[in-house]
Amino acid sequence: MGLVQVARALALLLIVFGLGAWVSPGSVADFAGLQIEPTSGNGYLEIGAAFGGISIALGAIALYATFTANPSAAALLTAVGFVFLAGAAGRLIVASMSAPVAPTITGWLLVLVDAALGTVFLISSRALESEM
Repeated sequence: MGLVQVARALALLLIVFGLGAWVSPGSVADFAGLQIEPTSGNGYLEIGAAFGGISIALGAIALYATFTANPSAAALLTAVGFVFLAGAAGRLIVASMSAPVAPTITGWLLVLVDAALGTVFLISSRALESEM
C-alpha cells in the first residue's frame, strides 16, 4: 500500500471517528479522559465540534486531495498535515507549561497520534506531488 493510499485510509478513519463523536460524544470524552459537566450541554457541543466536525472536515479535505488531479491537492494534504502537527505541538506546550498535573497515558498517546497523522499527511503530500 502506497503512502497516498495510507493517507486515504487515515482520512476515512478520521471521518468515521468524527461521526462517532457526533453520535456518542460521551464515549469520545471518556476515551480522551475528559469530563463533561452533567448540568451543561456545552461539553457535548465541544466534543461534537472539536472531535466531530473538525475531524470530519480534515478527513474530507484529505480524502478529496487523494482522489483529485487538481494541482492544489498536495497543498491541501500538506495543510491537513500541518493542522495535526500544530495539534501535537499545542498538546506538548500545554503539558509542559500550563497543565496543573501531568497528562495520562491517553493524553500522551493523543500527542503521538496527532504527530503521526501530521507526518503521514505531509509525507503523503510529497508522494501525491510526484504522482502528478
